[in-house]
Amino acid sequence: MHASVTSLIAVTQQEEAEQVTRKLRKLWTKYSEAKGELDGAWGDWAAEKEEMLDSVRMLQQQLTLKDLVIQAFIPPQDVQKVPLTACLLATLLAYWLSC
Repeated sequence: MHASVTSLIAVTQQEEAEQVTRKLRKLWTKYSEAKGELDGAWGDWAAEKEEMLDSVRMLQQQLTLKDLVIQAFIPPQDVQKVPLTACLLATLLAYWLSC
């Protein structure tokens, strides 16, 4: 009788181990899928970030070039008139649109 109880316990433990193994495999599969999705999202984010940084760099270069052109070819007194003219034009445009 002792041998049959021992073999029954061993079978039960074996079945339990198989169930736990199946659950672990399912969880591992879910984990792997989630990790893959997360890695893909991080890759997309990194690509977008790099694209934005490239845009910022390009805009900074353009702004620097425009500032250099303004300093080289436009008299300082005319440069000082630009903000005033822009404000005046914005005010006139707002008035014109409200009519």
